[in-house]
Amino acid sequence: MASQPDVTDVPHPIDEVPQTFRNGDSYDVRDGLEKYIRLDLLGPWDGETEELPKSSAGPRDRYLVGMLGPRADDSEKSTDIARAAAQSADNEESGDEGQEEYGGLSERLTPQAAGRIWASSMGLSFVVPTSVGMLSVVAAWGRYALSEQLGEDGAGVRVWGREPVERNADIDVTQTGGRRFVLDGDDSAGVHLDVQVRQRDAGADGEDLRVVEVALVNRQPEDAGRERDKQWLFQTRLDVAAFPDGKAAVFLPIDDPLDPRCADPYDDDAEERRLRLLYRDELRYALGRNVAVHAEVRPGERRAHRLRTTWLPTYDVRATTAPTASEQPLLAGLELGMDELAALAVPSRRAELSAALAPLADGYSAWLAEQRDKARALPEDLRIAAEAAIDEAEEVCHRIAFGVAALETDDDALEAFRFANRAMALQRRNTDIAAARAGRENDASSYREAYETVYAKGKEGASWRPFQLAFVLLNLASLSRPEHPHRSTGREALVDLLFFPTGGGKTEAYLGLTAFTFALRRLQGVVGTGRGT
Repeated sequence: MASQPDVTDVPHPIDEVPQTFRNGDSYDVRDGLEKYIRLDLLGPWDGETEELPKSSAGPRDRYLVGMLGPRADDSEKSTDIARAAAQSADNEESGDEGQEEYGGLSERLTPQAAGRIWASSMGLSFVVPTSVGMLSVVAAWGRYALSEQLGEDGAGVRVWGREPVERNADIDVTQTGGRRFVLDGDDSAGVHLDVQVRQRDAGADGEDLRVVEVALVNRQPEDAGRERDKQWLFQTRLDVAAFPDGKAAVFLPIDDPLDPRCADPYDDDAEERRLRLLYRDELRYALGRNVAVHAEVRPGERRAHRLRTTWLPTYDVRATTAPTASEQPLLAGLELGMDELAALAVPSRRAELSAALAPLADGYSAWLAEQRDKARALPEDLRIAAEAAIDEAEEVCHRIAFGVAALETDDDALEAFRFANRAMALQRRNTDIAAARAGRENDASSYREAYETVYAKGKEGASWRPFQLAFVLLNLASLSRPEHPHRSTGREALVDLLFFPTGGGKTEAYLGLTAFTFALRRLQGVVGTGRGT
């Protein structure tokens, strides 16, 4: 574990993060925690020209990631490893089949192969059109060195101080082959930027393409003395963009499912093909070497305009919320109120109940028809996956309609549906009452106040979300008939998995179906009698 600085001596490094999170929301807390972790593990904790605490043994003991060590004593083998680390790890992924590794290596060498546990290089590979001409690369790192200072007792102490280093290099992608930029030191023992440019098959529109591999390599000799950390690079980073202003979107996706030139690698795996369809707009623009890569992409574009290496990658997973019926015109007329559905679930009002539930199946069917029309515009491999998914969804749509039909013909199912809606309305409101009384349980008047507040909400306080009601309905037909094929032990047996993000209402959907099942079994008397089982 890295040694921690004395917080009484180190100023707060994040001015925009308050000392307490009491006035912020959960997003502020998350962002603040992310910044603290990055500064603690990667650095620099105390700014670009920080000085480590006098008790610190050195920057290698302070930070855990983002470091490139010097070459090992076995210089020839180490140099080969550094060169290999700068190159493509997989010809198939880079789209450049039949090419040898840089330096003529026939196998992938690792830092461990040289008898050490650190890496001396990091980088990335990507694809750009030849027409881009020049790329601009910014390489940045921190260099730490010892300096003499006076301690509190007047005696001299040696303190590690940081010097920020930034170097620029311009790459001409019209010329293939390898080249080396000396960023610091000399050609044999310094900090280098190794670049390899190779031809790639033409794009879908015939444009000439290049595979570019860029690596920051530390070829400084290793020092076993006290100042060995001087030969290490800390907080290393590469930033690549089009020359000169970095605004042009020139970095192509490595695999774009919407590009007919990109062959489907999962033509024999239905699940992988489905995922390729679902995530067709989540594109990868670079392959990292010992490091991750973040691509900057503007809305509406399928090419990136900037690539940045990052040692601590993050991704913001957005919350998923189910749309309400009012937000979906295809569900117009759908009744979602639990009290209202319970009131309609009586023999004399069956026609009204069917009319109130019909928009769920009809609207879903209309939406699937729209998706089938959209699927025709997809590339063949994605269209096949999309049509297979729509076929499965249409079967679900039919099951929802069968559930509504079961309520029209089965008295037990109708009564159980009435019971389930009443039970779920009670649990919803009782849960809200308990939440409203939190901290006031000993106040006798709090229950009445909470009760009146909750029940004043009316339908808003006890309604289904459309997907919850759909899940209940699609299982009604099979639950109402013990001989239904979905309940068999054969190949037609079916188990439904409700997949939805946490907090979206899965449990309530399960509970609604459970309440229906409890009531139905009691009414049918088929599974258990209520006395001995």
